[in-house]
Amino acid sequence: MEQNNSKKNSDLLTGLLNMAEAMLVSGSEITRVEDTIARMGLACGAEHMNVFVITSCIIVTMGMPDGEELTQTRRVMTSGGTDFIKIERFNELSRRCCADPIAPETLEEEVRAIETSRPSPWTSYLGSVLAAGGFTMFFGGTLWDGGMAALFALAICWFQERLLPISMNQMSFNLLCSVIVGVATSLCAGLLPILHLDKILIGCIMLLIPGIALTNAVRNVLVGNTISGLMRLVEALLWAAALALGFMAAMFFTGGAYAMAGDASLSAAAQLFTAGVGAMGFSLMFNVRRNLLPLAVLGGVLDWGVYMIAASFFGETVFLSSVAAAAFATVYSEAMARVKKAPSTVFYIPALVPLIPGGSLFYTMSCAVGGQWDGVGSFGSSTLYCALGIAVGMSLILSVDFTLRKLLQMKTSQGERHRNSHYGS
Repeated sequence: MEQNNSKKNSDLLTGLLNMAEAMLVSGSEITRVEDTIARMGLACGAEHMNVFVITSCIIVTMGMPDGEELTQTRRVMTSGGTDFIKIERFNELSRRCCADPIAPETLEEEVRAIETSRPSPWTSYLGSVLAAGGFTMFFGGTLWDGGMAALFALAICWFQERLLPISMNQMSFNLLCSVIVGVATSLCAGLLPILHLDKILIGCIMLLIPGIALTNAVRNVLVGNTISGLMRLVEALLWAAALALGFMAAMFFTGGAYAMAGDASLSAAAQLFTAGVGAMGFSLMFNVRRNLLPLAVLGGVLDWGVYMIAASFFGETVFLSSVAAAAFATVYSEAMARVKKAPSTVFYIPALVPLIPGGSLFYTMSCAVGGQWDGVGSFGSSTLYCALGIAVGMSLILSVDFTLRKLLQMKTSQGERHRNSHYGS
């Protein structure tokens, strides 16, 4: 009997570890994975759960009421990108399991079914076209620039589909892809003077830049997940460095004569519209559920509106404007998550996308190629201040939310103790 219980507990722990790995690979945050697995383990009969997750490793210890303790470790080697529908389905599975615990074999089947589901490839291609084209115009490009960026977005999406699985890692893929796209766009801009190379490349960079990974890394450090945050931060910086090196090499070999050609500015209405197009593109790329798509896009539009309003008060202070916009995005995403019973990630990533400093990163690279070191310092610091401002704005709201929840739990607990003592007397 004890042997059967031990085998059942071991199978349960394996199922929980499989789910944790699948969630991590699908783009779930570290804290979400840890909290979900701990809750499910307790709901399935564990007396205590110790869950430790970083980007490349998962360790779970499960203590049972009979005194048995089981520990399993999992090395996570791959990343499947971000898939919001999978994250939602895992979230729904965890809620269902906590309400009515399911057998280990059933858990394994459901996790495998979610893990093996694949979105339509056309959704990814359409999202890439909208994201690259929209953000090319968002940063001041013309319709011609947006159309050319959309064409190269199809190529990037094809590269991600065919080359990324056989690349050594994301860094080597970013280097190869940025060189190919950078050379091709530079040649096109040389042949067609109507095009602005800087705006087209910025739109393409937005598809490859690890802006979300960089922001989440800083956020993890600020909220206490230091190891995970530092690992993701180093990883994101290496990805960005490979991307920068590739585009710098492309501009160097082709002369980079058109790198700073475009300098158009958009009206506030045009900025809001193109921000919405870009947010829709990333929402499709990340596989947002259709009935949530309007709210995800609305978040991007409203967030950029908040950034513009903040910029009118703070002037050139990118950090404070980013803090204000990121704080709004976090409040918006948390509110929508409660209303729609969906993970907040589904809303805050599309909302934050217009804040990603793709433009300043490109101009940092362009200045480096031209030896303009003052420009490197100016644009580089703007990029870092923007990323830090996003992380700080998110962390402030999450810290306040965490404190309020703790106070509410303490108040509820005190009220229950008071009622129990009253009834006992």
